[in-house]
Amino acid sequence: MNRIGWDEAHERARHLGLPPVVLAAFRGERVPDVLKWAMRDAYEIFDEATIPHHDDYPPGSVVPLWADHTGYTITAHRTGGERPGFLRFSLEGPPGDPPDDEGLSWAQILVQPLLCIWEDNDGSDEEADAAVREAAQYLGFEPVETLLNAFREPERRSADTHEDWYRKLLSRLSDYVMSVR
Repeated sequence: MNRIGWDEAHERARHLGLPPVVLAAFRGERVPDVLKWAMRDAYEIFDEATIPHHDDYPPGSVVPLWADHTGYTITAHRTGGERPGFLRFSLEGPPGDPPDDEGLSWAQILVQPLLCIWEDNDGSDEEADAAVREAAQYLGFEPVETLLNAFREPERRSADTHEDWYRKLLSRLSDYVMSVR
């Protein structure tokens, strides 16, 4: 990863045209309750202690956007490199590990956090759906009904078929290049 500081990353993130909640998370500001476990500031990536590991991060110019609640799974945007677009990678993985997801559109990168919101909801399916719809509204995620229908597919629940289900869902969302603009 080409190392950039917080100020430059913030400026680049602003120019991506993402929803205001993304910049709020980037700056460490309060995000809506429905998103608080899914996105927060990725301060760990700017921490001086991580600098020696920056060469192990994905290649290209990577702009960290937010971290999940653990702080160690980073969602970012990359220009250059083999697969430009949105990506997700771990700060805890072995050096040189490939990103978990890369080269994704805005809609595609949001599948994982929205799925976590849906799965973590302790209420009924209707309450889980409402939470995802609320989060999707903040994130400018337009194909929310497609996503909710996919969340109910039996293939999602099986460890044997989950990865195939996930890849097929990403493929279905590939037409939604940047639904926030």
